[in-house]
Amino acid sequence: MKNSLKFFFALIFTASLDLLATNTLSTVNNSPDYLRGCINPHYSKSGNDVKLGSLNANKMNIKSSGEIELDGKVYIPMTNGSINASSAIYQANQEKIKELKDGNIFYLDNYFQFANGSVEKNSGKLELLNGSTYLKERNLLVNYQSLNGVLGSNTKFKNASITSCINPSDGWR
Repeated sequence: MKNSLKFFFALIFTASLDLLATNTLSTVNNSPDYLRGCINPHYSKSGNDVKLGSLNANKMNIKSSGEIELDGKVYIPMTNGSINASSAIYQANQEKIKELKDGNIFYLDNYFQFANGSVEKNSGKLELLNGSTYLKERNLLVNYQSLNGVLGSNTKFKNASITSCINPSDGWR
């Protein structure tokens, strides 16, 4: 009889723990702090089906200096991301993209939107003007006048405002 009673209490105790764990997990999943990233189509991930070394644009003009002028729907894949812009100049010998206009950079899980900029593909060095950035790991939206730094390493914003993304209206600036 004692063994039956012990078994019965052990069964009830186990079932209670399972129910408690299920309710706790449900509460955590529904809390606003559970999802650190934004669910926003403007900050989508870049596709991994890119061929490095390729360039796409509506119009390409190859100059005698080796520069390639790109105009209209510019797409340049790079390691861990891609660059989209309305126009750019690509310097193949330096792996540098300059005079980027109205562009977006998708890099890992980060998104950079800007009016003007330049990027060095090998080093990841970038200079961007008048844009916004979504940093997924830190869950931050940053609007800036200028950004300088290295992709995946460090960035320095000037004349910037910053907000958390969980609820931008209740976020901090």
